Amino acid sequence: MIPLNKKPKQALIFGSLNHVLSDFLFALMVPILILIKDDPNLPMNYTQIGVIRMLHTGSAGLSQIPFGLITNLFNEGWLIIVGNAWVTIGLIILSYVQTYPSIVFISLVGGIGGGAQHPLATNLVSRSYENKNQSTAIGTVNFAGDIGKILAPLCGTFILATLGWRKGLKVTGISTLIFIFICSLSVLKHFKYFTSKTTSNKIPNIYKPSLPFIVLCCALFIDSGIRTAAITFIPFALKSIDLDTDNVLFLLTSLLIGGAIGKILCGWLNERYNFISIVLFTKGTTALIFFMFMFSDKLPLLPLMFILGLGLNGTSSILYGQVGKTVSISSRSSSYAYLYTVGEIGSAVFPFLIGIISDVYSITLTNSIFGFCALIVIAVSFFIKDTQIKNKI
Repeated sequence: MIPLNKKPKQALIFGSLNHVLSDFLFALMVPILILIKDDPNLPMNYTQIGVIRMLHTGSAGLSQIPFGLITNLFNEGWLIIVGNAWVTIGLIILSYVQTYPSIVFISLVGGIGGGAQHPLATNLVSRSYENKNQSTAIGTVNFAGDIGKILAPLCGTFILATLGWRKGLKVTGISTLIFIFICSLSVLKHFKYFTSKTTSNKIPNIYKPSLPFIVLCCALFIDSGIRTAAITFIPFALKSIDLDTDNVLFLLTSLLIGGAIGKILCGWLNERYNFISIVLFTKGTTALIFFMFMFSDKLPLLPLMFILGLGLNGTSSILYGQVGKTVSISSRSSSYAYLYTVGEIGSAVFPFLIGIISDVYSITLTNSIFGFCALIVIAVSFFIKDTQIKNKI
């Protein structure tokens, strides 16, 4: 039996603050890459940028499973803190490197710590609110991550671009470590309640994915991939039309704000409209705007970036919501682990592929590729609906 946490509010605050921090650290890689590419001492092509993004994101995704396993040995709260501190130290070290291979290595190793936050904090909060308000609590933690993503381009504008990416990254990293230390001290007395140790050592049953769930995984793989790749490469597409770095980071902030609102909005719409109609709305809008970006030098970019964020980020929340309609409750925990891993793999692979395409052809071509991928998500989602119906019969 898993003991319930006696301090649910403290667990929620702790999980939310650390989710802000975790998503901030990983989203910060986008302005870092923008500024590194402008650094004459570190010449870099788009493929190399894609490799860095792939390894940083991918190592975090793959380390989720080991972090999940060692929760039977260590307190979840400490693992979350160590994970975020690990990523922060990696970014500080990154500010000292002088060669591309060094950046690749530090990005790979530094990203490993990011595997702690999502599975452990979600589990911690979920267990703390086992008896009531569980969905609201988990939604609060997830939304906190979007706040962190919004802060990243603002940090890029006012700290990294102003001080230079190396000095700015040192200042940001050291400030983040101080914040982690203060946050840890503030909740230290509650850590004894943040435990996931169980009385059972049994190995859980392995979930064998059904056809509806496999189709759902395919949709999420593409959706997560284009979202991460778009956030990574849209800034470079904007710079190709002669926008300066400050304007690019401002537009990126607008995109991420739209994404945060889109996650909430689609969750609300999912309670009132059917699944496929919301996918048509979000991904249809996304595809249209990406195709419009082929003429981006003649468009009002600020509102379009905000609307793009709504569609780009909103779909993921309803795709995760489909798990409850395609998987039995006994297998739901392991199925979420599959789904999170598939999403992380998509987030790692797509930036690498888009980087290659950008070098071989053109950075502006990526907009049309993102648009076609959004249409593919719509097409796959029709099969999610059909197979879901069959699963219920």
